[in-house]
Amino acid sequence: MRMKNFTTVIYIISVSLCFLSGCNLVEFNPNEIRLDEEEKDLNSKAITKIQSAGKRDTLTFVFMGDTQRFYDETDEFVESVNGLAYPIDFVIHAGDIADFGLAAEFKWVHNSMKKLKVPYLAVIGNHDLVANGPIIYRKMYGEFDFVFDIDDYRFIFFNSNSREYNFAGKVPDLEWIERQLEETPADKKIFLVSHVPPFSSDFDSSLEEDYTQLVAGNPSVLASLHGHEHSFNNIVEKGVRYFITASVTNRGYALFRVSANALDVQQIRY
Repeated sequence: MRMKNFTTVIYIISVSLCFLSGCNLVEFNPNEIRLDEEEKDLNSKAITKIQSAGKRDTLTFVFMGDTQRFYDETDEFVESVNGLAYPIDFVIHAGDIADFGLAAEFKWVHNSMKKLKVPYLAVIGNHDLVANGPIIYRKMYGEFDFVFDIDDYRFIFFNSNSREYNFAGKVPDLEWIERQLEETPADKKIFLVSHVPPFSSDFDSSLEEDYTQLVAGNPSVLASLHGHEHSFNNIVEKGVRYFITASVTNRGYALFRVSANALDVQQIRY
């Protein structure tokens, strides 16, 4: 009995020392949130890098999404983008970074995405709102709704995952979007970015017409960009282009090239 008790005491002391020394060898709870400093505020950090690169005549960016549990496919996406023959400025992730809202999922995807040669930003998806997902997203990426300007363009990112809010008429926040549109300088063109497209059954139907009228009423809007559907789609409604990108499991992404006189979109398979 004494030997058994002695072994138990040693085990308790070892575990205690592990905690006191910041041991990260064991994750005791799958819902636990532990992030390294380089895993925090990723959108803000990416915006700083993008804006510091200097003005360019043509803005080039990749639009992709729905990584979820598709880690091998995400690695292949990164390899494909890094191998493009011409330079790009940044990558936009259309949401559903994770599948079950677990910190490990977010971290695994970021471990792949951080290997891109350019910065990436991410908007929140419906799967990112499961479990502790909202807390993790805010810690890793930042606010659900945010804006950034680059050269002659404004990108408005917003949460459009209406189903996760019981279609309560509050998501997306149309008042906030309208305010961003109104405050955009007249010389800037606008991209709106969210996960769920307005024509999806997961978008609040009571807000669909209001959203499409809002963006159609602003001549500066170039396009509304979305993921969620896992396949490419290109819809023109009331003069506005709604572009939906493929998921990584379908091995596709879109390449946008924007200049003062043209908007070119190329669908790329890898």
